[in-house]
Amino acid sequence: MKNLPLRIYLNFGEIDEEDYENGDFDEIKNLDENAVTWCEDKVFDTDEEYLNIALVNKIVRDAVENAKGNKWQLLREKYAGMMIQGIMANHGLSLAKDNRDMLCKGIALFAIEMADALIAELKKE
Repeated sequence: MKNLPLRIYLNFGEIDEEDYENGDFDEIKNLDENAVTWCEDKVFDTDEEYLNIALVNKIVRDAVENAKGNKWQLLREKYAGMMIQGIMANHGLSLAKDNRDMLCKGIALFAIEMADALIAELKKE
């Protein structure tokens, strides 16, 4: 089935809070087949949210698979950031206005090269 909603709400109508808290779903649905309906939007405060667990599981599986595909890119970004921190801390570099652009670009390129080299070694294993 296509285009199933991720979530729906069971609508119990304008039932007061006490009846809702003390009510029994089986009793309500057996009173009248139209007593409980559903909607993609919450209509009443007493509406109960239901998630399409099959769709939630698919979203999670797709996210995990996508993360696996992007694993090396995520590591590259993380390692490059760590390299920049290390370079700046260990070399006491200042980012004075007169050399900021050149220095930032050079450090960034060097950090990316180092991260790429590290990832290349990790992929060999």
